[in-house]
Amino acid sequence: MKRSLQHEVVVHPVVLTVSATGPIAATYGLVRMGYGLFLPFFVETFTISATVSGFIFAGTSMVFCLTAGIAYFQAGFRPRLVTVAAGATACIGSVGIAVAGNAVVFAVSVVIAGAGAGFASPAMIKLVERNVRAGRQNLMHTIVNSGNGLGLAVAGLLALILGDLWRLAWVMVAAAALGAMCAVLVSDTHRTPPPAAASVRDNGMDIRPFRLPAAGAFTLGAGSAAVWVQGRTLLQEAGGIDIRASAAAWVILGAGGAGAALMSVWLSRRTITATWLATVTGTSAGTAVIGLFPQTIGLAYAACALFGFAFNAATSVLIIWAGRILTDSTAAGTSLLFIALASGQAAGAALMGMLIDHLGFNVAFSVAAGLCLLSGLAALTNRAPGKLPPRV
Repeated sequence: MKRSLQHEVVVHPVVLTVSATGPIAATYGLVRMGYGLFLPFFVETFTISATVSGFIFAGTSMVFCLTAGIAYFQAGFRPRLVTVAAGATACIGSVGIAVAGNAVVFAVSVVIAGAGAGFASPAMIKLVERNVRAGRQNLMHTIVNSGNGLGLAVAGLLALILGDLWRLAWVMVAAAALGAMCAVLVSDTHRTPPPAAASVRDNGMDIRPFRLPAAGAFTLGAGSAAVWVQGRTLLQEAGGIDIRASAAAWVILGAGGAGAALMSVWLSRRTITATWLATVTGTSAGTAVIGLFPQTIGLAYAACALFGFAFNAATSVLIIWAGRILTDSTAAGTSLLFIALASGQAAGAALMGMLIDHLGFNVAFSVAAGLCLLSGLAALTNRAPGKLPPRV
């Protein structure tokens, strides 16, 4: 009897939400998006061009797709194992980056580290679903997803404080990934296997309703890659600002991303058409302003905050969108949409690197802003269920 009652214990939503934010902050903000933040140091140390750096990020995005695909099948009924995979790959890859002696070891380590993000989101979504009551889950998903911005802000502070000691920074990133993994495993007190997992695994999932949101996610990913990969390099090379000022810009960008948590109630109570159009338009505007006015530090900082806020909110919309299409397995639906997003980032990173090398930053970032805006078309013909969750 005691054993049965223990299985019914539900962790306090605040505890679970705070701990689940950690792996997202570590794998996305510190590791995956931290690549662009530290790119000027990587370029100087390993002598790589914008094209090569773009292809390295493209490689991390493709591995992200692979691990998100694995998570699609496993997170529903083995979320703790997937959580361990997220923390382990992010930690091992970050250590590899810290000790890399040449460009090949560095590139392989970046790819391994980036795999963690693919595992993390589906696992955190499933842990929230089985520990938090249904009426609060969309709110909690949005808050957890804002960890991306929190992690990026911390990465910016590391770059600001440590400067050229980027190897030490990545040792600290590795430790953060490991610690975040342990914290969320301790916080997960509800161990009953969810029945929805077997449904997706055994019966398959109809992906046709995901075609429009996947197209929107892919296009947004392609456009957002300009800022994520080349943004700090743009501010230093085209904007002429120093290393500390550009690091501060990434702290502001990350803070904007973390601030997207403030949108959780609004996002969960509005239609997908309204939320998707609003967030991708904001992402486009931030990208355009950063690309056109990198030398005007006030505008650049404001644009970084807007980009981080809007992009992070857009990824939260994808999670909510997936949940409204596939109500019994938000994690599986999110895996599909995040694979589309990362595939777009892979294509966009390679494209932006080549555009920068041949046509310059202005053209590349203008194209990127256009792609972000174009992604809004997916919501104009959205057919996701219009019924909104009850207000709580």
